[in-house]
Amino acid sequence: MSLTVQIDLKDKVVVVTGAAGGIGRAICARLAAAGASLLLTDLDQSGLERAAASLAGVPETQKASVGSHAADLGDPKVGHTLVEATLARFGRVDAVVNAGAVLRRTEFLDVEDAVLSESLNVNLASIFRICQAAVPVMLKAGTGAFVNFTSPSAFTGGRVGAVHYGAAKAGVITLTRGLAVQFGSEGIRANVLCPGTTATPMIIGALSDEQLGTHLRGVPMGRLAEPVEIANGVLFLLSDLASFVNGAVLTVDGGASLRP
Repeated sequence: MSLTVQIDLKDKVVVVTGAAGGIGRAICARLAAAGASLLLTDLDQSGLERAAASLAGVPETQKASVGSHAADLGDPKVGHTLVEATLARFGRVDAVVNAGAVLRRTEFLDVEDAVLSESLNVNLASIFRICQAAVPVMLKAGTGAFVNFTSPSAFTGGRVGAVHYGAAKAGVITLTRGLAVQFGSEGIRANVLCPGTTATPMIIGALSDEQLGTHLRGVPMGRLAEPVEIANGVLFLLSDLASFVNGAVLTVDGGASLRP
């Protein structure tokens, strides 16, 4: 085995959900810079267009082959829709990054069926459906990789206003481990990435100075994650550097999960 450290995703086709968000855009930029071809997907069509345009405007990523397909992760057909769109554009699916999510903070006793169904559909069932549609393509190729996003809420129970979200995100871990066990011998790896609170425009805009200060006191490194730091975790898990990493949960939170 060569000791040269190089992350090269040329000739790899990666589907990225949640691509219009702050973390999603950083993931796309990181993977494109490594040579990957990308199928970007999000519910927000205009956001997808901006994400694709941002890749075209940066020297490191402007040569990347990028497609986009607006999709609702709550749609039961989303898996087949995205895989078919990717095959039509690129002819293969080498990896999927399931980063899309939704959280409507609601106190447990006030969670209605519509909120619960949306959380389970978008945060868990969509990942199941997308993986289920992609696995047969990967089996034919004899290789593939999944990076499925969870949340600290999967371990804390979601706390106030996010129990329904935490339950769905805990399911992502079990789903991913099941994929790792069942398909690892076929050359398919499945791992989980758990990001800490990240300095995206949405998060920064939602936190008051007081709330931000309180949060940072719970992070041993004393700051929020930058989107590119989350993207670096994805890049590692999709690369040959992680060739024997399967069924793992990679936590990128500056040590926040170590504190109660």
